[in-house]
Amino acid sequence: MFPCVLSAMVARGSVMNDPVSRRVLRESVAVALTNLVALRQGGLGSLPLPEDAPKIVIEGPDPDRILLAGSGVVTGYGVASHSLGVGGHLARHLGAATERGVVLDVLPLPSLLLRFVPAHFATIDLNGYAAVILAVGVNESFGFTSLSSWRESLIATLRLLQERMSPGGQVFLVLIADPTSSPLFRERPARRASARARVFNQETRRVVQNEPNVTTLEFEIGDVSHEPRLYDATSYQRWARQLSPPVVEGLRRRRSLG
Repeated sequence: MFPCVLSAMVARGSVMNDPVSRRVLRESVAVALTNLVALRQGGLGSLPLPEDAPKIVIEGPDPDRILLAGSGVVTGYGVASHSLGVGGHLARHLGAATERGVVLDVLPLPSLLLRFVPAHFATIDLNGYAAVILAVGVNESFGFTSLSSWRESLIATLRLLQERMSPGGQVFLVLIADPTSSPLFRERPARRASARARVFNQETRRVVQNEPNVTTLEFEIGDVSHEPRLYDATSYQRWARQLSPPVVEGLRRRRSLG
């Protein structure tokens, strides 16, 4: 896909003359690089993806409706069902902890960059969601996105979510997991990406520190040397377990305010 985009832009003579096109091109390269530096089976794109409906329903009273969107851990690489991915495991953790039902919609966007999140969410009715969980940044960490662009896109995203969600709606931002912990990426680019991820994560924490309804989430990829492969149901279960406690707290906080 990337060579076609480049060829079309060059043919129009826009790459060198249009700053917006140059920026989009750089960010397209960022997405391409994420797969280019992947080792296993030719890259993330070669792993299986869920084929079922991207909705997890946990039966129970007064269900919380949640949107899980983004790239990386959200996409479900390596499993055939969203129920076995982080969304399924997260929904079950939340249902058990809150003793309520959960309706969790998964919006996997493997090539997502933060600057495009507002455009994606602008077409979605967010009013009915108790919480939006957004995971993004791994593509930027391998690319050329500047810190100022990251900050600008983050602020625009938060503004849109706060405007379109109902009062008390909770926003959770999944920080970028350390790329050096993943055996999918080559060592040298992963080290560079890890340094950029730390900077982006630090800025994310700074931007949201005074936002009462915004919480950052973290998970560690962990030691995968004793697992059959990185992206499997066991891995997603472990990551969902790490992500769930702050989400439970946020859902309870929303209920107490309502």
